[in-house]
Amino acid sequence: MLNLDARNSYDDIDHSHMRQRLADIAAQCRAAYDAGQAFFQAIQFSPVDNIVVAGMGGSAMGASFVQAAYAPDATVPITIWRNYGLPGFASAARTLVIVTSKSGNTEETLDAFDTAVERGCQIVALTSGGLLAQRAREHGMPVFEYAYPYTPREGVGWLTFPVIALFRVLDIIPDPEADVNEVINLLGNAAIRLGIDSPVMRNPAKRMAGQVVHRLPILYASGLLAPVARRWKTLLNENAKLLATWDEMPELNHNAVVGFEQAEDVWRRSIVIQLRSDYDHPRVSQRFDITTRLMLEAGINQDTVRATGKSALAQVMSLVQFGDWVSYYAAIMTGIDPTPTDALDWIKAELNR
Repeated sequence: MLNLDARNSYDDIDHSHMRQRLADIAAQCRAAYDAGQAFFQAIQFSPVDNIVVAGMGGSAMGASFVQAAYAPDATVPITIWRNYGLPGFASAARTLVIVTSKSGNTEETLDAFDTAVERGCQIVALTSGGLLAQRAREHGMPVFEYAYPYTPREGVGWLTFPVIALFRVLDIIPDPEADVNEVINLLGNAAIRLGIDSPVMRNPAKRMAGQVVHRLPILYASGLLAPVARRWKTLLNENAKLLATWDEMPELNHNAVVGFEQAEDVWRRSIVIQLRSDYDHPRVSQRFDITTRLMLEAGINQDTVRATGKSALAQVMSLVQFGDWVSYYAAIMTGIDPTPTDALDWIKAELNR
């Protein structure tokens, strides 16, 4: 395995310089939020009873973070839709459908857009172009178009903070200004501690990467951090080309833990990483502690990572950033360029064919 403290490890493997986008995440979030505010403040929206965010993969991930952080205080329901079409309740002008696709050409998302048009919903498109931008403009729908030439998973700021700005303009969440400022300061400071110039002995993301390499990472989280566990799973898939999975507390206490009793060979090649937050329900915190004891008794490799920051948004984004670096370092350690996703490209080509 390659030395994560050797500069040439990155130069030789990370050909697209993903490391620079990871280091610049705070600036990306700031630019995305400011651009979202300026754009959406100029639009006159009709009242809405519910919001559906339609998207796939990384394009839907940002909205899931916003939903997790703000749904408890939101004045209307927020649904994340990762599929063709739309849920049955999404109908007429009092439903706002936010259609998000970084490329603008995602098959499922374009189908959701067409369904929203047929049902007469209010629509906002978030994209960097493609067919989504074209169709939305043809129907006179607002298009928040951003220029970002890299992969959707690297553009998490552009996929998250315009949604926060939109919800603020719609007045469906409390003023998020203080939360946004906290997140940007937190991410900027953490980028130094987690970046490539921070040595392994002082860099927890590098050390965590060493634990997941050549193992099956299993992410456990609850409530606020459930979409973050999904994010870790997808970034380990896409960046490090690792199999990974995730599960949610307290549900996993009603089924998954029974699997600790068997399959010792599988558990020797796995590691459970628990993502924990100050916002976890008190009983969920107790469940994490009890489950940890159960894993230790079963000889299961496990570790815990705690979110930082005061606001719910900060706790979410702190572990998004941490997990992104872990997946990046896991790729570098095994000599894998984190950017290409050949299997995804092949599937798209087969569907087009």
